[in-house]
Amino acid sequence: MKDDNRTGLGRGSLNNWGEKGNINYVLRPGYEVAYAEHDDIQYDGILLCRDRSNLGFTEEELESSMNPQPEMVRLHFELVDNMCKEAPEGPWVDEATSKALKRYGNVIVGDSISRDVIVPASMSLHALHYVIQQCFGWQNAHLHAYQLPEAQFKALTSSGVKDWTRLVGLLLRSPLMDEQEQFWDDDYETGSFKTYLRKKYKWPQADLCGGETYRYCKRDMKALADRIGKAKFTVEWADIDGEETVISCYAARDRNGKMAKRPGFMSVDRVTRTETMPFTDLPARALVYLFEADTKALLERLPIGEILAFGKDGLVSDGHALDIGEYYCKSCNQFINDVDAANETEDGLRFMDDDDGDDDGDGDGDGDDDGEDAGWEEAMYSPQPHIPPVADHIFYNYDFGDDWCVRISGSHNCVDLVKQGRVKQENIDEALQQYIKKGLPTCIARDGLNVMDDVGGLGGFIEFLETVNGTDESEKESMLEWAAGMGWSKRKVAPKNVL
Repeated sequence: MKDDNRTGLGRGSLNNWGEKGNINYVLRPGYEVAYAEHDDIQYDGILLCRDRSNLGFTEEELESSMNPQPEMVRLHFELVDNMCKEAPEGPWVDEATSKALKRYGNVIVGDSISRDVIVPASMSLHALHYVIQQCFGWQNAHLHAYQLPEAQFKALTSSGVKDWTRLVGLLLRSPLMDEQEQFWDDDYETGSFKTYLRKKYKWPQADLCGGETYRYCKRDMKALADRIGKAKFTVEWADIDGEETVISCYAARDRNGKMAKRPGFMSVDRVTRTETMPFTDLPARALVYLFEADTKALLERLPIGEILAFGKDGLVSDGHALDIGEYYCKSCNQFINDVDAANETEDGLRFMDDDDGDDDGDGDGDGDDDGEDAGWEEAMYSPQPHIPPVADHIFYNYDFGDDWCVRISGSHNCVDLVKQGRVKQENIDEALQQYIKKGLPTCIARDGLNVMDDVGGLGGFIEFLETVNGTDESEKESMLEWAAGMGWSKRKVAPKNVL
């Protein structure tokens, strides 16, 4: 295959396959479309990034379109059980849960409730949050966060807090970010909630969370180092399932300089090892005991196409494996080197470190907050570092009480959906047309009912389904009335109408 590096256009041949002939693909730099035997991946319906001229638009329509056609990718959202989510292969729910969802939850194809959507690779995780809310029927009523798979987080922070500090601002949120910063976009008042969500993921999208900028994250890390960089902490380990794991971490001395008392939430009988060390030498696992905020949360200004590595020939979970050496960052050092390489060609991009000797981030060198607004504006509108993909899937956690978890993976095509007879090329073309005309992503496959807020997570939702499908008419009526008030309906919705 030959690529034109100036335009991102390449030509792939589907000769002797239907009447397609030569078709244009819009490719991300560095990616190639790989072909195998006809019965493997050469199906109608694999083209996510067709040339716009093949989509039936007139020249006038293309010229008048306000929405560019970026690289489009297919994402697979699947509700998973937190106890099973780290398994290397699915199913990511237990057998009883899967059986109940198939019996009562209209799950037909997979093991759990899932959605497949076509979105631009440039969509931020922040905008994607609203897509997920719409896809599953939630009401954006609770906190949420994105996280890496545990194995990948451990690999990137193998040297502990030193590595974690380097990742804050590039990949991870600062735990010192003002709590209100994450609510900067929550401005719903009245009217259709679905329309409100749609406005949040329609192109173009803004991301005005100043606390997520590289400059402000690094300012937080500097403040953290100045405040507790030399303090000593006591770390305790225990043997859990055959692995030594940090079970507590606390300051070795109190504010008065006296030896601190050990927290009483963990039995001392389980402790296998205790060590006192400075903050910078702590294992990354210890951070969870020192901050209320999530120290593993991903920056939501990041585009999905930067954070997620896509399988070349389909969803990774369907047997189309990634080249681990090429797509996985195995260490923090490798990641930082890849970040530097990704930004070498970005004209005018500069990292927003404070070189002026002040701590306030305003660049005036006086160390006070007189220029806070100016500093915020400079941080917001300066180029942010680009990063390479770091994982083949990530997790979206919603409502930390109900503990919902969505596994997000992706691909550059829809091979598996085509094989299942759920998607045709015309469906994909309609999705691309939808984006060019209206700037909206499209859901192309839907398996299972919507869920709802405050039902008790996946387990509570199954109990709800068993109740409304049971024999107690009074309890059934009461439960359905409550569910309707939560915006839930058993009505089947065509995938294209979800978003």
